[in-house]
Formats: sequence, C-alpha cells, structure tokens
Amino acid sequence: MKTPLRLFILCVFFAAGVLFAQTATGRLTGTIYDQAGARLDHAAVTVKNIATGVENATQPNDKGEYHFESLPLGKYSIRVSAKGLASVQINDIYIQSAKTANINVTLPESQSTPISVVEVSEAPQPPDAPPAPIENIDDSKAILREITAIRDRLALSADQQSKIHAVFEDRQAQIAASRSDNSLTMAARREKVKTIRAEAESKFRALLNENQIDEYEEILRERRERALQRKQETALAPH
Repeated sequence: MKTPLRLFILCVFFAAGVLFAQTATGRLTGTIYDQAGARLDHAAVTVKNIATGVENATQPNDKGEYHFESLPLGKYSIRVSAKGLASVQINDIYIQSAKTANINVTLPESQSTPISVVEVSEAPQPPDAPPAPIENIDDSKAILREITAIRDRLALSADQQSKIHAVFEDRQAQIAASRSDNSLTMAARREKVKTIRAEAESKFRALLNENQIDEYEEILRERRERALQRKQETALAPH
C-alpha cells in the first residue's frame, strides 16, 4: 500500500474515532421543586453510574435547574436532597448517545430524622405535567402528608381520613406487588400501575360528598394552572 493512501485511511479512522468519542455521551437535566411547586436552588444533586459506581455532584442554579454534561452511556440513579425536606432517589435512568434525559424532581417535606429517602424505580411525572390526584406518591408518610394537605380544604372528617388512608395504603401494597412481579413486562407493569391508581382514585372520590368533590376539582384546576404557568416560564427562560 502506498504511503499517502495509508495515511489517508489512518486519518479517516482517526476522524471516525474522534466523532464517536464526541457523541458517545449524553446529558441529564431537570428542575428541582418542593411539594408546593416552588423551585429549589439550594438542593444537592448527585448522579451515579450504576455500572462503574462513579458519582458526580452539582447544585441547581437560581431557577432550580441542574445539568450534567457529557455523561458516559449507561444506566444511572440520581439522588436529590435539601435541608428540611425528604431526599428522593430515582433509579433506572438511561443515558443515550447524544440525547438529553430530563428528570424533574419534587422533594416532599420531611417529618423524620435523619432525612428519609423516597426511592422510585422510574422517573415520576414532572410538576409541569397535569397533576395526578393525590400526587401519585406511594410512600405511607407521603400519603399522610397529602391527606393532611387537603384535609382542611375539603373539611374531611376523621372517619373519611381513616378510610382514605386505607384506600391509598392498599394502593401502595398493590403497586409494590406489581413492581416485583417478574412475570410482567415493563410495559405491562406500567399499565397495571396506572389501573391501580385509577381504581384508588375512584374509591377516594366515592368517600367524598358532592361539595367536597367540587372543591377537589377546584384544587386540581389550580394545580393545572400552576403547572401551565411553570411550563410557560420555563419556555420563556433563556437557555
């Protein structure tokens, strides 16, 4: 092989290697909120590569937004904590080549010491999405906090609170069983979880009187408006 041709081929392989190196990473971004929907700029955000165990940490900016650039491809978990709030760890986040994974995180209030950790196996619905009733939080303490948050607004009786808690404790058990059912595919598992949550929502509504249902609809309407406002603010914010 003539030397010029050999050099040309080597240059082509070298250029291809550089291009692959530039694209064989991905990004992880998102926004941190508290349970009221306010953005948090004082949280600690740590991402961990499951295969290598390597961790990277950062803090969100003054808009509550965090960014991890040039992450090697693979499966990750992310843990977010802030003083006075429960920490949240999200597992099974996949970083793909030249793509951005967007994971928003909501930190519930902490009622225990040390700070508790709420772990989920998939990214939750971000606050910018239309909010699901009762926040789709399956942790028992979080259920109590959510019932407390709507108790006064709906004027729930002690009997109603007890029955509502039982409904969502049952939902928690069913969801946990579904997620550990290895006979189900991931897609089937998600559909089953959706069905369980819908059934729990129906039982929850059945425990309310007509006036409480009207007020509950107003709560959901207000949440949707706040979510839309946050979405608009994010779209208008400079990147």
